Amino acid sequence: TERVIFAFTMSPQPVIAAYEHFTPDMQARIACAAEAVQRGFSVRLAFDPMIYCKDWENVYAEMLQCVDEQIDWKRLVDVSVGSFRISKEYLKNMRKKEPHAAVVQFPYTNVGGVYQYPPELLTRMEGFLTGQLEKRLEQNTDMANVADTAVVTGSSSGIGLALSRMLVKNGYEVFGFGRNFERAEAQEFCKEQPEKFHAVVCD
Repeated sequence: TERVIFAFTMSPQPVIAAYEHFTPDMQARIACAAEAVQRGFSVRLAFDPMIYCKDWENVYAEMLQCVDEQIDWKRLVDVSVGSFRISKEYLKNMRKKEPHAAVVQFPYTNVGGVYQYPPELLTRMEGFLTGQLEKRLEQNTDMANVADTAVVTGSSSGIGLALSRMLVKNGYEVFGFGRNFERAEAQEFCKEQPEKFHAVVCD
């Protein structure tokens, strides 16, 4: 089982009720992940996709508190974070099939043929969740021993850059893939961590 990682999608209950029909509820997912951790399996918590909903900050904060109560963060292999995104064609088809669904009628921004939340909202949402996870993982010195190297996509800005910082801080050597590392924040990080962070420019 050392070569297998069990990944559990962690979504708040309001999101599950609205969009993830016929799937386990939040408490069942957390309980199952906790059982896997207790049995010694390698477990990843995937906070992806992060979906906008009413009072989203409190909704996601309450979910993390539920995780706190049942899972020892130090025993996780890793976590993943990502906001909802969808291809242009797939969104077009979904809007035809589910014209009244809020998740497909949201005024997304088209970035290279992929629809995602507008930049300001995306930054707020992903920044909030990343910040909450960083607080929980900062003390997880064991995570740095799980692997020496990590690969992060979209690491030239936003959540990818934030995750790259967190991983480097926890002892990883990070290969970050992104389109443009010329932005001031990305350039500064590259200069700060030349031995730990390797920028790879690609689409």
